[in-house]
Amino acid sequence: MKYLLYISFLLLTCNSYAQHKKNWSELGDKAFNQGDYYGASIYYDNARINDPTNLSLIAKLAKSLRLNNDYNKAEDYYKYIVLKDKEDKYPLAIFWKATMEKYNAKYSTSLLSWEAVKKKFENDSLRYEYQKAKQEIRSCNYAMRYAKSYQPIEIKNLGSTINTTEAEFGTWLQDDSILYFSSLRGQLNEDLEVLSEDDYYIKIYRATQQNNAWVNEGALDSIINHPAYHTGNGSFSNNGNTFFFSRCDLNLRCDLYKTTLGKYTWQPAKVIDELNAKNATNTQPIVVTVDGVEVLFFVSDREGGYGKNDIWYTVKKTDSTYNNPINLGPSINTPGDEISPFFDAYDTTFYFSSDWHEGFGGFDVFKAKLDLNNPMLVHNAGQPINTSVNDFYFSVFGYKGFLTSNRPGSMGEKGLTCCNDLYELDFIDRKKEAFLASKNNGIENSNTDRKTTTTDIDRLNNLLPLSMYFDNDYPNPKTISDTTEFSYDSLLVDYKQKQAWFVKRAGKGLRRNSKTEAREAITKFFDVNVLRAEQKLNDFFPLLAELLRKGYQLNLMIRGYASPLADNNYNLQLTKRRIVSFKNMIMSYNNGELASYMNQEAKNGGFLKLEALPFGEQMSLQTVSDNIDDQANSIFSAEASLERKIDIVAVTSVQQEKLEPSLQMDEYTKDFGEIKSGKEALVRFSFTNNGNATLIIKEFEVGCGCTVPKLDKTTYQPGERGFFEVRFDSTGKIGRQFKTITVITNSEKEPIHLSIIGLVN
Repeated sequence: MKYLLYISFLLLTCNSYAQHKKNWSELGDKAFNQGDYYGASIYYDNARINDPTNLSLIAKLAKSLRLNNDYNKAEDYYKYIVLKDKEDKYPLAIFWKATMEKYNAKYSTSLLSWEAVKKKFENDSLRYEYQKAKQEIRSCNYAMRYAKSYQPIEIKNLGSTINTTEAEFGTWLQDDSILYFSSLRGQLNEDLEVLSEDDYYIKIYRATQQNNAWVNEGALDSIINHPAYHTGNGSFSNNGNTFFFSRCDLNLRCDLYKTTLGKYTWQPAKVIDELNAKNATNTQPIVVTVDGVEVLFFVSDREGGYGKNDIWYTVKKTDSTYNNPINLGPSINTPGDEISPFFDAYDTTFYFSSDWHEGFGGFDVFKAKLDLNNPMLVHNAGQPINTSVNDFYFSVFGYKGFLTSNRPGSMGEKGLTCCNDLYELDFIDRKKEAFLASKNNGIENSNTDRKTTTTDIDRLNNLLPLSMYFDNDYPNPKTISDTTEFSYDSLLVDYKQKQAWFVKRAGKGLRRNSKTEAREAITKFFDVNVLRAEQKLNDFFPLLAELLRKGYQLNLMIRGYASPLADNNYNLQLTKRRIVSFKNMIMSYNNGELASYMNQEAKNGGFLKLEALPFGEQMSLQTVSDNIDDQANSIFSAEASLERKIDIVAVTSVQQEKLEPSLQMDEYTKDFGEIKSGKEALVRFSFTNNGNATLIIKEFEVGCGCTVPKLDKTTYQPGERGFFEVRFDSTGKIGRQFKTITVITNSEKEPIHLSIIGLVN
């Protein structure tokens, strides 16, 4: 039986291998053709020992390792091929090298490799590899920018009662205590060989929660799990009376099925003929209610899509049949694969996974506010939901979620990331809000006009992150002031009027193709990013005013950034001016309606605080030019434009804030000047605990052993000041230096990121 990595289930079956003293390469070919990539990699590796420079053999080994999700080893062999393939017999080796580097979270290295892929195929701009390289360059930049950003989510493997050393995927939670999931499992011998393939099929299983642990109760009966087909991707209708699933033949072509609940048991399953396109796969069904209408989403590679697998939807008719499927559109679907749709009615958010949108890994989870009539704004679901490997089949029920992933920590015996497991997620913020709502019975305090059903604050947070972009060196260019009289809304109007000027200057001095790409990128920046900021602000301010009128006491967390042009001290002041311009916009909104809340003078007790953190240039990508003589890249490029911004990252209710320490740095970047190679530089960072609880500095994370922080004590009371020193050893270092230090504390907020810069002669 031939088992393949296939998108309808997104699992990798790991068949067996047996070591026979025959021709290792022939045995590898046989295993590979059977879909046994793990076994093939063992055979090819044995053959390589006897013929270590055979590029054809090494190419087979690299491919089998890649398909077995052994990314580290695959990267090594693709790197070898790229180095030794002088005749370019393996033109895609650099493509797969870049891919494996990204899977291994080597984003800066992968970025350089993707640049090489782009250059290699630039004469065929319509080729998939060229388009993919352009997109992955953006993805690597995204991953580097947000590599240290984590959400308050606890994630754990569901354990051996559910997961096996093979593949589990897809979950559906019913009544908070019944879990349905899909799995390929069979009896194995001590060599991990399948004893019998007669019952080696994907099936849907049911588990129940007992004593805070999930216990597998076995596969569903043959009404759903047909003995001669693969079955998976189960989900229920909103009323729980209909069960939808996929059924696939041995070639893994799938169709959509459903079964309805009779008086005592489930009725025989029926194929949904009007939705299943012939000669195409139709899988991963999920039913939701949108504006009172039942809508079914599913995944298909049928004609009429935008890429490989796309997400489609159909509206249920009054006679219980379905209208013709409609593609969800290019804001969601791409030239790559979009899969595993899910809708969270709690906050009307649509989730899916994609290997194309900007992300951290192969498949990442993405989210968007569901709108079937207009293009949707897609956001990466962030870490720890996403990793550098594959993350999909995300679902969330209240404050508990589930995820399928082959991240390290999964239970595969044939490699660290070989096989998919199920993970459970606890959303700490949602859990906290649910607890407070139940404890306070929906009332924030004795003032009954002040509601705390967290739905209101969720509505604001659903618009976040909200990025606001700035013209170069604005507001108040060429000054060192940390304040401004300008309001962001007026700055935005002026900035938008400069779009044609930016497009004209972008790519100046570059070759024709590169110039075209640069101008397309900056045009997209204005048409998408800048416009998105304006649209979000138009939604954000009326909702913010509504909550303040209700008496909410809110805290806005704002982060400020700058491109690396000019020195960091200047950029730090510039970032502060940008944050002040947003504060000015709040003060002037709707003829000053919000000013009393900012000044904490509102009669209803509501108020608004800004928690601002100006980063200057320290969080900007190192790939962005800081050369004033290269303005096409340092000022007018999309990459530089994306760095000139402030972000609203969270809105919290002050009443919900608990005792919390807060590490407030005096400066986030230190310049040690110029030193000779081999000498040491010493810099000193000062800080204050601005929180209302004891601050504990737990540890420092540094990029290399050359950077050593030293702290005289670890505990600081509220209001107490402290300092620590960082010693930089320049031995073996030459040129401009940029080193990062991450400070880990007992605060639930994201870690503090610091940097030291200087020149080693």
